Amino acid sequence: MQRHQLHAIAFFFLFLLFQQIPQDQFVDGGFQAVVFVVAACFFHAALQGRQQGLHIALRTLGCRRVLVPRAAGALSAYGAQHSDIVLEVSGSRYAHSDQFDHDGVNGVLGAIDTQLDAYQARLAARGIDRFERSHFVEARYLNQQWEMEVQLPVARIATGADVVAVRASFDEQHERLYAVRDNAAPLECVNWKGRLTALLSKPRDPASTGTG
Repeated sequence: MQRHQLHAIAFFFLFLLFQQIPQDQFVDGGFQAVVFVVAACFFHAALQGRQQGLHIALRTLGCRRVLVPRAAGALSAYGAQHSDIVLEVSGSRYAHSDQFDHDGVNGVLGAIDTQLDAYQARLAARGIDRFERSHFVEARYLNQQWEMEVQLPVARIATGADVVAVRASFDEQHERLYAVRDNAAPLECVNWKGRLTALLSKPRDPASTGTG
């Protein structure tokens, strides 16, 4: 592998890290690694203003042949019709882990859920009956220069134990992404988000049903 290829791949992996993609998405399993090698080569080619991204990727992976379906556009559109619908609503409310503003934060989370309830009702009227909901916080260690999004382990932060649980989730993800945690630093919570996922039915594989 040539030096410029290594640089491109290293740069792309750093980009993934700062985008807060969990490590298990590009460490476990060969498929993810192959995808990121290909993406890194294309990324490098784009930076250099060249049209050699595909050739670099093929040489790096040792591929001799590329299959491009004639109906790729139609397949993409078909897949989009069966993709889950995701809606997100966010709100801001500062909260310090040592003096947590339970009422203020829960007020924001309640307002977010009210909006998500309205979206869910509209989707339910269209016949969708399966939904999932999750909540997130953008937080940081005290005086840290960037925030990190973490999924909340509870829908509302009503007690001190809930604050401890949020802090534990933040510490765990921070250590997984950045290989360090600060157990002494207070946590600053800045933004809150709710995500509603409408689960659509998926087409069945004829091979699995014995038809076709």
